[in-house]
Amino acid sequence: MAILTTNSIFENISNGDILFLSYEDVKNSMPSDKKIIKLINQVFKLYGKNKTMMSEKSILELKNNINGRMVALPSFIRKSNSLAGLKWASSYSDNSFANLPAVNALIVLNQPNTGLPKIIMEGTSITAKRTGAATAAGLYNIIPDKDSISTLAIIGASVQGVQQALMIYHSFDVDKIFVYDLDISTSKKFKSKLKDIINSEIIICDSFYNTTINADIIVTATRCKEPFLTSDLCSTSKAVVSIGATPELKYSVIEKASYIIADNISAVSHLGSLQPYFESGHITSKDIFSEIGDLATGNKKIKKSNESSYILYVPIGMGIEDLIVAEEIAFNAINNQKGTIIKKAIFEPEEVL
Repeated sequence: MAILTTNSIFENISNGDILFLSYEDVKNSMPSDKKIIKLINQVFKLYGKNKTMMSEKSILELKNNINGRMVALPSFIRKSNSLAGLKWASSYSDNSFANLPAVNALIVLNQPNTGLPKIIMEGTSITAKRTGAATAAGLYNIIPDKDSISTLAIIGASVQGVQQALMIYHSFDVDKIFVYDLDISTSKKFKSKLKDIINSEIIICDSFYNTTINADIIVTATRCKEPFLTSDLCSTSKAVVSIGATPELKYSVIEKASYIIADNISAVSHLGSLQPYFESGHITSKDIFSEIGDLATGNKKIKKSNESSYILYVPIGMGIEDLIVAEEIAFNAINNQKGTIIKKAIFEPEEVL
């Protein structure tokens, strides 16, 4: 594979061929955390300027003894080198019992002007990184007084909890991280993974209350069965973030928020912590102050307030986030000759009618 002389990641892949990037290829081509946060903020701005396209998430709920779901996220980004693609992801909360990741994904990148699939890559690690970065980039646009942030609470200490802490650490001057998980061994693994990477003090807590009571930012990253976070646990916080695909928040948290921010209003009305309250009629789209794209572009602004109430941010995840990170990974991989070209993977050129 030749080194790219332009930003087009497709120019050296012949029609009919596919570049496959494995987990190791993706890992070795992954941008830095700070670069990923910048990429996510960039795509937030493109979203706010209506330079992206996404269809509704296609969600296949698997029940009847199968506790899982399949999700398709097709999307398009219009820029100097436009990008189209799809993330095909699964979420199986019981996988942990078999020592398997709960979330698995593949990402397909298509050449926009032909629709030909050109690159397929492992997407689970990308999902983990971009989800943490979407929280960090979102909070940076949401919190007016960034210097006021010094403490962070993480509820749910597994893979995504780690990424949330790491990405927020890169965006704010966090002195202390309070962490809680139902399984204390998971909290201990969280601390072990981060203690040599970040300078923050990491404190393992034994309850929701002890985790949140002194936290400027609260992040819930769980696979809970029922909503658990109440507004009294958020009373001293400046921002609350719920990233879970299942409802994590009691209605009081929503009711007492000074602002409610979503990444995509349509998405949060169908999945995550706001979904049951949209369904019950307790909230409507009018209760959402802004999507994150309008804050990133400056179309809307959150004013500094003397109120003690917090800002609620619910980022369920958008396919454009996966695409913009996947593009950077593909660019790095091609320039460093990573990956495997599958010749004539989808057709023989001479046999196309």
